[in-house]
Amino acid sequence: KVLEIGCSNGSAAAEYSKYFDSYLGIDISDMAIKKAKSLKIKNSKFICTDAHLLPIENNKFDCVIVNSLLHHLDLAKSLSEINRVLKKDGYLIFREPLGTNPFFQFYRKLTPTQRTPHEKPFDFTDIKIMKSYFYFENIRYFGFLNIFSAFLRYKFIRKILSQFDIYLSKTVLKFFFWQFSGFAKKREISF
Repeated sequence: KVLEIGCSNGSAAAEYSKYFDSYLGIDISDMAIKKAKSLKIKNSKFICTDAHLLPIENNKFDCVIVNSLLHHLDLAKSLSEINRVLKKDGYLIFREPLGTNPFFQFYRKLTPTQRTPHEKPFDFTDIKIMKSYFYFENIRYFGFLNIFSAFLRYKFIRKILSQFDIYLSKTVLKFFFWQFSGFAKKREISF
């Protein structure tokens, strides 16, 4: 049983439903949910709700998927809710931007109109909050050197830079990367 937070118009749900017994997609946009429902994807249900207060019973899902959305939310509230609805040994699958690189922070200050006002990439405090609800397993950091390949537009250069990124992500330099993603296993917390 899978919950996707921020399912938008359900475009990923069609693919997910091939692998899961049941899928629930939530989004705060009623128009996105209307579109998702119109897809009539088997084993899938969609509801319009806020991720800060999920109308779902405790210990229901094996997995929660969140793709680049947690940094828009009140992190402690949303992670508490995700932890609550996950079954024992359940997993959060996530991808989020990092704000631990001072050069990226400088870029963000130069381009304030490129994001929503409340958007906040993960810093060390946010990672600590996340670890209070989940054990990190199989975490990958990406987007360091290979970002430069976007300007060069050569696939072979991107491939080489991505290989360097893999090695560098195993060092303390991982906190200079653009994003991180992976699997985080539920910690048992009393509610």
